[in-house]
Amino acid sequence: MTKTAFGAPGIRPTWTSSDKDFVTTGLGRSRLWATIGHGVLNEVYWPSTGQPRLRDVTFYLVGYDRWLDLKRIRQYRLSQPGPAIPLVTVTHEGADYTLELEFLPDPDRDALLVRYRLTGAYALVMIAAPHLDGAGTCAHAWVDGELFAVGGGGTALCVASSDGFVDTSVGFVGESDGWQDLSRHGRLTYAFRTARNGNVALTARLPHKSGELALAFSNDIDGARTLARSALSEGCAPIRDAFIAGWQDWNSALAPLADIAAHAAPPDLAASLHGAGLLSATVLKTHEDRNYVGALVASLSMPWGSSGNTLGGYHLVWPRDTTLAAFAFIAINQCDDALRILTHLIATQLDDGHWAQNFYPSGAAFWTGEQLDEAAFPVLLAAKLRELGHAEPHGTGRMVRRNGRMLVMP
Repeated sequence: MTKTAFGAPGIRPTWTSSDKDFVTTGLGRSRLWATIGHGVLNEVYWPSTGQPRLRDVTFYLVGYDRWLDLKRIRQYRLSQPGPAIPLVTVTHEGADYTLELEFLPDPDRDALLVRYRLTGAYALVMIAAPHLDGAGTCAHAWVDGELFAVGGGGTALCVASSDGFVDTSVGFVGESDGWQDLSRHGRLTYAFRTARNGNVALTARLPHKSGELALAFSNDIDGARTLARSALSEGCAPIRDAFIAGWQDWNSALAPLADIAAHAAPPDLAASLHGAGLLSATVLKTHEDRNYVGALVASLSMPWGSSGNTLGGYHLVWPRDTTLAAFAFIAINQCDDALRILTHLIATQLDDGHWAQNFYPSGAAFWTGEQLDEAAFPVLLAAKLRELGHAEPHGTGRMVRRNGRMLVMP
């Protein structure tokens, strides 16, 4: 059997729809953010919120005489421990099956665990589509024993399972990937070991009805392999406890939300508004970068992502949006978050006093247009923090003066 997949380099890569169900990250040393859309894993970002490295991981049920594409069926529901804990379980349900998928970012490793549990007379198949170079055009994928390894663009990904994989194959998207295999044959028949320099996908059947997957990122494959294996070794239970504890520690200071809700609505609505406020605060916090502290991207998504593979998108810092998020943090008693946002804005101000229309968390500009609110809102944030009596970060006065000259000069 041929060991190298056919059809290189595959079809033109795209991202996924910006119609998301959920966003999540752990609060710790980890630098990984995950999105859920249409009931499956969508883009995963690493090591910054501005750098998507994975298009999606999709799941399929393969039976004796048919196979089901759960992303297309879209019969699922979401659950989480509470509005302030961004830990989601997706439950896909049909007449003769139930599949639970829990997506758990490890707060201490650059790794994501996926816990799965299937009932019904089907086999569970996973297909992963990495875009390690940020575009999906030049990755190398291979089967490495009982796991998958992918490299490209100076980034490595390892996909491993607590029980290993069977029927493994790597291929080129649209040509020799697992979806094409299922579509043509109704089951997995491909067993390619390598796919080089293209838009690649990884395919495998999970050997048991329940278990755990790990996806880990590093600068080299040895590091990614170690992170994936160590996450699986520790297991979901203790990692889940650490994940929940980190978020509980952060949102323990959000008590004023209950008072805001009580004053904003009658008693029968106050409880639901309180929950909505907790959820909104958590979503905002999820979008903060940890590689570039204080950078808050507008959204972990790409507009019209399913039709293109642009490196830009909403996963950029927009000075207007990030400043409004900082005001929200101030309102809920998280002024330290607002201060970090201000320090990042001070660091990314351009020499003439304005900010790029949007830019990556690193400060590299994407769109370079000038907008009045983008240029002025950071000064309002500095003024509000001064009004509240917070110590001004170094460089605040210089930032305000430069911005003032820019706004008033013709």
